[in-house]
Amino acid sequence: MIRISCLDVATLSEERCAEILNLLSEERRRRAERYLNGNDRALCIGAGYLLDCALKERGKSERDACYRFGAHGKPYLADGTFCFNLSHSGTLAVLAVGESEIGIDVEKVRPVSESLEKRVCSEREQAYLAKCGAGREEEFFRIWTAKESVMKYDGRGLLLPFREIEAIPTARGLTARFGGAELGIKEFAVRGFRGSVCAEEDCAETVQELCL
Repeated sequence: MIRISCLDVATLSEERCAEILNLLSEERRRRAERYLNGNDRALCIGAGYLLDCALKERGKSERDACYRFGAHGKPYLADGTFCFNLSHSGTLAVLAVGESEIGIDVEKVRPVSESLEKRVCSEREQAYLAKCGAGREEEFFRIWTAKESVMKYDGRGLLLPFREIEAIPTARGLTARFGGAELGIKEFAVRGFRGSVCAEEDCAETVQELCL
């Protein structure tokens, strides 16, 4: 069963960031310290905290974690404790954990340009969005996050062109089509954000919101 957790880092102070950072692995600390922007740094630390919480449920910790990386940089726990994938947008970090490959993406719903829609969406997706009226922006991010979750599930990320993946929302939900296959997408919404998970496993119905 895929479990999703999230953390809003908006109220995370510099002092609290430093405290959490000391609990995390050297790999995560190095990554966080490369960020000059405070929000980006907090998101990196928050993502590490989410992973640490998931590992502690198994009697382990992120501080002691060792990672390996796929051919295109997708991270895995070297000991195979579980599969995971992370994403963040705005001030929200999200984590998906399961027993098999996962891809997760989250985006803050916001205005988008027509040129971005054309770059991301197929002609059928553009035709769908044209009928959405006031809900167009939210529907765009349903499609966007579905595509990105497929890219991350696959492991090649942005090396896959957006328009090679098609995701048309229907009354029954959303299914992504890529390379002749249909991939199930679990959608979620949190505090003005839209998110999607691509995985073979079933997904928990609720998102666990963590507080610091």
